[in-house]
Amino acid sequence: MRQTAALALLLTLLASPAQATTQARVTQVRVEGLENPVATDVAKPAFSWIVTSRERGLSQKSYRIRVAANASAFRNDGPYLWDSGKQQSAAHAHVLYEGAPLWDAICLPQVGRPIVEITGQPHKLGADAVTGVVVSSDLPISGQFTSSDPALNQLQSNVVWSQRANFVSIPTDCPQRDERVGWTADISVFARTAVFNMDAGSFLSKYMIDLADVQKP
Repeated sequence: MRQTAALALLLTLLASPAQATTQARVTQVRVEGLENPVATDVAKPAFSWIVTSRERGLSQKSYRIRVAANASAFRNDGPYLWDSGKQQSAAHAHVLYEGAPLWDAICLPQVGRPIVEITGQPHKLGADAVTGVVVSSDLPISGQFTSSDPALNQLQSNVVWSQRANFVSIPTDCPQRDERVGWTADISVFARTAVFNMDAGSFLSKYMIDLADVQKP
């Protein structure tokens, strides 16, 4: 079941006495690196933001993050899915959500996680009526990376699964959009990582032949 949520970010700024009336702005509030995403399927996402001001020397002193099922919770002071409380910290990047796992999605103000729609059935179908099948070119894993940081390990796992989703005969673009075509810019950046993760040499060689073929008259 999809779980919607709203996010509030409260900051305390540290300024000199001469800057007491300075107005600052919080910009580029991001969830998992995405600004204003429709959704994220990360159970415990990371938040980041940037504080900007025309005055020099202004800095963040503390923050408080509140996550709720809907915006009305902020007007009624709860209930919240998670309230970080006031944190005496200047941290503003990769601040992790520490509430109960949001296993489906946080929906905020781009296309989110892939969904399945089945129509024409006379009866309501349960989740066990659908079986997901991973479709990808058969590329054996050739390299692995682990660290002492669970978040970094999860990032590497996400990279490998994204590679599986995008390596289907040719390297394609983002699988969450209808734009799954073989743009060459993405793979030009990702190729070194691709051959570290998987035995992708033959796959990429075949792709270069494809590119040459489509340019022939």
